Amino acid sequence: LHETVLPASNGYDLRLMRDPSPVVQLERPSSSKDFLAVTVDAKLPLQIRAEDVVIDTGRPDDPKISTRSVWLEYRVNDEPTFRSQMMASPSMSMVRLLSASTQYPGVPLEPMEVRIPASYLISRLLQVSQLKHADGNALQPKDVVTLRAAADDFDNVTFFKEAGRSTEIEIRIISREELELNLNKEQNDLQDKLMKLHRDQREAIRKVQNVQDKLNKKDAEPLDNKDLTDLDRAKELQEEIRRQLASQDQESIQARAQKMLNTLKQNELKRTGVERRAKQMLREVQRLASEELRQIESQLDQARRQMDRNPKQNAQTEQAKALER
Repeated sequence: LHETVLPASNGYDLRLMRDPSPVVQLERPSSSKDFLAVTVDAKLPLQIRAEDVVIDTGRPDDPKISTRSVWLEYRVNDEPTFRSQMMASPSMSMVRLLSASTQYPGVPLEPMEVRIPASYLISRLLQVSQLKHADGNALQPKDVVTLRAAADDFDNVTFFKEAGRSTEIEIRIISREELELNLNKEQNDLQDKLMKLHRDQREAIRKVQNVQDKLNKKDAEPLDNKDLTDLDRAKELQEEIRRQLASQDQESIQARAQKMLNTLKQNELKRTGVERRAKQMLREVQRLASEELRQIESQLDQARRQMDRNPKQNAQTEQAKALER
């Protein structure tokens, strides 16, 4: 009988999907937004972002793997291993859920589904004094603390899977006197840059005023190449001044002055001469950006419009374009 029966086989599609470790970023503290040389009493902003790829097989009964726990790792100087502080985990979420009845008495708890997020954004203050040497001793000036953030997921299939980790940053512990000295140096550098911008501003105003005086004359002659070059130079100066004063660039004077004020607050240095001068500098930056820059930019626009209305100027401009072609 078996000779007359056709053999049969069943085929199955097996799809294997790799589940990478969570992507972790230690967004704060950062060298662009914070001074990383601080006193032991500092309270720094701590911001960790952890994201995991949620695997969706399309079948509702299949589990979806997502971020499970997020923690901060640190070591002091050349210690061989990192120690960790838990930032978020399922057990911490459950504790908050179970304590809700004591925090909000009289509020009934409705049946709910606890969802584990695919991503975490953790923002809190990091008290530097809580970080210790491996032997429990407190941090001292000249110590260097290395920080990094880490996260894992609910993958219970992959053996020996490494946690996702951020890049490392270093925080240097200094004395209060050294911090004040560093801030004074930063403030002097910003003051020099602000004075240079004042000089550039006066140069731009002078160039535009000379052109306007020439255009306002009766039977004004067309502007020569030097006048046109002066207008272009004045425009370039204004754009550069605005960028250095109050742009989104972290190296702008406004951003650096605000960074100084944040550092004073983080290190609990209040009512100091540095704080007073930094606030004065911020006010001067805002005044320049809102008053003088707008005024010179308005004068530039006006000079351009006067050029466009001058028929002799238009004829000369067209002739110059023809020669260029």
